[in-house]
Order: sequence, then C-alpha cells, then structure tokens
Amino acid sequence: HGSRGQAEKYGIRQVHGPVALLDGRGAVSTSVHSWEELAALPAGLEYAFISPVFDSISKPGYMANSSLLEQVKGEWPCLPVGLGGINAATIGEMLRSGWKGAAVLGWIWEEPGKAVSRFRELKKIIDEY
Repeated sequence: HGSRGQAEKYGIRQVHGPVALLDGRGAVSTSVHSWEELAALPAGLEYAFISPVFDSISKPGYMANSSLLEQVKGEWPCLPVGLGGINAATIGEMLRSGWKGAAVLGWIWEEPGKAVSRFRELKKIIDEY
C-alpha cells in the first residue's frame, strides 16, 4: 500500500488507515464508529479511534453517539481511543466511564494561542483523576 511505503521511507512505524494495512511490518491503527465495529476488528491493531463520543468541535454537525459512553469496558481487539468533542468539560465524563484513551483535536486548536494552556488543562484533569 502507498501509505505503508511512505511510512517506511521516512522511518515511521505507525500508520493509520484500513485494516488491510495490518501486515506485520509495523503498528496500524484504524477508525470505527460503534462498539460493534470495534469488536469485529482483527487482533494486532495498536488502537482504534471510535467516534464521535461527544458533538464534534472541528466537524460541525457531526453529532455524538451516546452509546459510546456506555460500553467502554470489555474485551476489545485493541485499545479504543475516544474522539469527538473532547475538552476540559467532557474529559472527566470519559474518565468516569472507563476510557483509557482520548484524542483531542478541535478544542486544542480552535484557539491556537491557547493550545498549550488547553493541553495543560486536560493533562491536569487526567493526572488528578
């Protein structure tokens, strides 16, 4: 695959994309939108983004899937990493629900001048949990 070849060319060990990239030559992650999709993934993936946990900040109209806060614990083929609408007000709800991974994009970068302070705010909440 082209993305695997480019990753190898630049010494990148992790690629994100379709499960077809899972070939034993490095870490692979993918994206899903339900617990059922996550459960159906093959073993060997590093993690899977699962979204949207909350209403997206960077994608207006991409609304929360409320079931994503209900089934965090379980036997999964890889680490579920929540994505979508995560900020200082929602990260605590994720932690209380049992999430072990979260990806934050929109809230950090919607105000670039506050990116570092927002990151630190999230880190403090996580560290105190």
